[in-house]
Amino acid sequence: MPFISEEFRSEMLEIWKVKYLEIPRFREVIRLIPPEIRLEHFLNDGDSPDIPIPIYVGYLNQIRDLARAAPPQ
Repeated sequence: MPFISEEFRSEMLEIWKVKYLEIPRFREVIRLIPPEIRLEHFLNDGDSPDIPIPIYVGYLNQIRDLARAAPPQ
């Protein structure tokens, strides 16, 4: 998706890190999703995301990897 800058992607990922890693319940939920389950669902209120789906799914998978790498709290 060349129309979405790398700077924007980095900023969005930082926002997601706060949302999904610093909030204990979100962190635990995403950490417990097994890697064999493909994250292609919306983890919000069911509305489609404001960014293209492939980028959204990529963020979800990156956040899951970060959550799984961190020790449980």
